[in-house]
Amino acid sequence: MARRRFNSSPYDTINLTPLIDTLFFLLIIFMITAPLLEYTIEVDPPEMNADPLPKDAADNQNLKTINLTKDGHVIFDENTITQDECIMKLMPYRTNPDFKIFLRADRELSYGKVIAFLAKMHGNGFKNVSLVTTEEEQ
Repeated sequence: MARRRFNSSPYDTINLTPLIDTLFFLLIIFMITAPLLEYTIEVDPPEMNADPLPKDAADNQNLKTINLTKDGHVIFDENTITQDECIMKLMPYRTNPDFKIFLRADRELSYGKVIAFLAKMHGNGFKNVSLVTTEEEQ
């Protein structure tokens, strides 16, 4: 009896399906977490019932968020800068009537410091500045 052997050549191709599945999974995770990175800064705004922020706030070029920490530091574009540097970075947007600034100030920060910063912004021509608050607990 002769044995019949199958021609077994080496399998020299790579199965890309698991690699593509992993790539899509990571892409989805990054798409979900990227908009949330703006709110990873340690700022706890006061509570108040107000209109919610626009849903496209993270992608909107006519909208910038400035964070004031409880220590009085200004965080803009994930960098800690001075108030004057922040205003200088915003100067190119000053002439745009659709440009909006959201100011997230920590609830423990002195009211006077927040108002002083708002006055400085207003004095430099920024008229559309809104304060960000968190929703009141019922």
